[in-house]
Amino acid sequence: MQHYSHISARAKEAELALQEAQNQLESNSGDVALRDALGDLRKKSVFLAEAERHFFYQKTKIHFLKEGDRNTKFFHDMVKRNVARNSIGAVTRADGTVITAAEGIAQEFVDYYTSLLGTEAHTLPVDDGVFEWGHILTSEHTAELCREVTPLEVKDAIFHISDNKAPGPDGYSSCFFKKAWNIVGDQVCRAVLDFFRSGRMLRQLNHTIIALVPKSDHSTSVADYRPISRCNVIYKAITKIILDRLAPVLEHLIDRCQVAFVGGRNITDNIFLAQEMVRQYSRKRISPRWAQEMVRQYSRKRISPRCTINVDLHKAFDSVSCSSFSVALNGSLHGFFPGKKGLRQGDPMSPALFLLCMEYFSRLVKRKTTNSDFNFHPKCEKLKITHLIFADDLMLFSRGDLRSIHVLMECLQEFRDTSGLTVNTSKSSIFTAGIQNEELDGILARMEFARGRLELIRSVIQGVECFWLQELIRSVIQGVECFWLQVFPLPAAVIEKIHRLCRNFLWNSRRAPVAWEEICHPKEEGGLGIRHIQSWNVALLARVLWNIHRKADMLWVQWVNGVYLRGASIWDWQPKKGDSPLLQRLADIRNRMVTDFGSPEAAIVEMTRWSTPKGLQTSRAYEYFRPKLARQPWKAAIWKAFIPPKYSFILWLGLRGRLATRDRLGFLQEEDLCSLCINTKESAKHLFFECPFSNFVWARIRHWIGINRTMSTLQSAVKWLKKEKIGSSMQNKARHLALACTVYTLWRQQRSHFRGVNGLSREAYKFSQGYIVIFEGSTACPERLINLVKVTLYRVFWTLFPHGFDCS
Repeated sequence: MQHYSHISARAKEAELALQEAQNQLESNSGDVALRDALGDLRKKSVFLAEAERHFFYQKTKIHFLKEGDRNTKFFHDMVKRNVARNSIGAVTRADGTVITAAEGIAQEFVDYYTSLLGTEAHTLPVDDGVFEWGHILTSEHTAELCREVTPLEVKDAIFHISDNKAPGPDGYSSCFFKKAWNIVGDQVCRAVLDFFRSGRMLRQLNHTIIALVPKSDHSTSVADYRPISRCNVIYKAITKIILDRLAPVLEHLIDRCQVAFVGGRNITDNIFLAQEMVRQYSRKRISPRWAQEMVRQYSRKRISPRCTINVDLHKAFDSVSCSSFSVALNGSLHGFFPGKKGLRQGDPMSPALFLLCMEYFSRLVKRKTTNSDFNFHPKCEKLKITHLIFADDLMLFSRGDLRSIHVLMECLQEFRDTSGLTVNTSKSSIFTAGIQNEELDGILARMEFARGRLELIRSVIQGVECFWLQELIRSVIQGVECFWLQVFPLPAAVIEKIHRLCRNFLWNSRRAPVAWEEICHPKEEGGLGIRHIQSWNVALLARVLWNIHRKADMLWVQWVNGVYLRGASIWDWQPKKGDSPLLQRLADIRNRMVTDFGSPEAAIVEMTRWSTPKGLQTSRAYEYFRPKLARQPWKAAIWKAFIPPKYSFILWLGLRGRLATRDRLGFLQEEDLCSLCINTKESAKHLFFECPFSNFVWARIRHWIGINRTMSTLQSAVKWLKKEKIGSSMQNKARHLALACTVYTLWRQQRSHFRGVNGLSREAYKFSQGYIVIFEGSTACPERLINLVKVTLYRVFWTLFPHGFDCS
């Protein structure tokens, strides 16, 4: 039985013991007993180091790190930051008083959530007639939902829960159940299957911890924290089985105005449609002069009256009487109260239950708007669109008259009385256009919502700066597809801002050794594999073009065909001056492809090659749209999974000729002698291969690794490594790693001398900081550098070959 108490201290002790044994073996390589003991020490050190890494990996909740350095310091810093950020030292009550005592803060949260979740909501009975206004379950769906649950389904549900999800009240994560499945698997299966047979669950399994997540950096009151439910793994397995069976049924039941949490649908479709609905709302309401000229139809400066209501719903509430809650606050649990209502955020079933709840609203609206009192929004009449649903936000559409708006408000009122979901009036608003002054005043007088500022809509849709620029930076640096790139055609000015922010983030300087355009190429072409943002934006929009071409079963696509295309093909349609900016951009993409491939038919054939039954593959589209360069021969030699990224990065800069050697800093009017030998003009070739200091280091490393060739440039060294494949896989890895590690170590030594021994002006130091790696000063000692290279190789190979290896 392994225990992991004081894991950091034990890992440090094991590492020190291993280093001491290595030093002894270095001076006494013939000691067989010491060599055997070294293997045990190595295994112990690697095991404890991995255990420590996994411990902090779970603590920090960081999911985007790649394999490479151990990042121990990073993990420690993240844990400290998370503890400081997650601690709640004070809360403000509704009367303005501030509570700082720990007991008072805990009681304030417990009272708040007891009132919110622990009290019954009095609602009206559901109207069964509403369900007739939509699809119902087929016999096949019913049979699939009622099919007996099997132990294999239970195991699949457990094993599909992420290892690093926070544990529930029992303290066990899904990783525990996976690792110990051969011991606890039968008992877990029996417990889950017993629930499906009897319909009863042990109350302890349904207990939930409420974790508090601040909604902003300035959260002061209890309402400023978002409650996240931490459920037990067995409960999650039960709900996941139910959800897996519900998923295909939901696609059949849920109206097309709901796209979130439904398979085969994308929330961007509703965003596209919402953008089209609010276009032209920036025009001022019509004046009395226009009212006197009603006989003149559809002047260019006049639009028909229309109304859009943005509705924000309070947290979803529904009867859940069998659960119970405790509040997690500053590392401790507080309170215990039964749940009477509320969908638990963090419960796998919550999205499906909320979808069904909002489907009731959709059918209610459909029934209410069939009478003659309701007039559709001018852009929605053909498809009878009355609303769009974005999770717990609604957008309601109607013609700009009091009768139609009154029908929508009646729907909201009846839905609130039936479901318990209330409207957050402070966050809801009404947007109007083309309505006469007197009628508009009458509408606003009867509304509970304030009139929205249309300039805000334009700033969200057209400005596109503060919020999603941060998302774009994250997507570019980490290679994660950015949500907002799917929605907006990026203006050139915005792209330039993104490039500048990313460039400054990468180099930590306004002086970039390598142009951003060159970085945004695959590693095979000499870049860093970061996506070219403009091409990626075009590739994502090409998917929209393809959906319109194939007339996908989407509300947005049907609306485009009905309003813009009107039966024509997207390949023949020509945009007009006042048409949607998105449609105009899609037409530009279409025209580019037609020009490149020669005809619309050829472009369609090519896009068909990019597609699968699920839709167009944006990775293939991106490969077509991105700029291309000639392939470089050194990619395979430097970008290896076993080479630490910082070593590969310095070698990459050296191969590109972008390292800040003194021969490239002449404009700073600094002396150009080599920082190591102080005898010859410094260049990359001299620094790494001609300098006596470097020659001594290289000679010892080549002899140790078994490299017989004398290398004169980085390019020739990489070319030789690519051709030289003699020996075992371990020997080839050692050669690649030795080259990258030696280049990095020599460059690190040059940097320390560049700023230390020879001095450096303020301007030169500021320029050198643009090359990312900033090193501590040290004295020039070739033996020390050689040992650093050897230790690095040993550490990497102990990770790759934990059962032993031989680098002698």
